[in-house]
Formats: sequence, C-alpha cells, structure tokens
Amino acid sequence: MPYKEQQPTFYELLGIHRTATLREIKQAYRKIVWKYHPDVNPNADPRECHQMMCMINEAYLTLSDTESRMEYD
Repeated sequence: MPYKEQQPTFYELLGIHRTATLREIKQAYRKIVWKYHPDVNPNADPRECHQMMCMINEAYLTLSDTESRMEYD
C-alpha cells in the first residue's frame, strides 16, 4: 500500500486556530498569499505555487463564509 500524505486542514493551511475571527482569517490569508504568489516569487516552482494558491483560496473562501465554515467544521 503506497504512503499517502495527509492534506492539512484549512486552519493549518492558513496557520490559524479554529476559533479565529474573520479579521484573523483575512490577515492570515493575505500573509500566506504573498509567500506563494508567482508574481512575488518568480523563481519558485510555478506548479507548486499554483497548487498552493488553489488550496489557499479554497481555505479562505470556505472559512470566511459563516455557513461554509459551519459545514466544514
């Protein structure tokens, strides 16, 4: 059976606690986007940046919406 890496939770991905406020979620999102944005890091692997940006955006959209966050939790 091959080893399958476990995906981080949306909270882990953004580096926040489960009790984070909407403001904290936005701040964490803005901070991590800079780390993986291809325009800011032109020497980074474009595939990795794209994959991370997709995951970060999904985490932000889910956690910043009250109903989606309740369903996720």
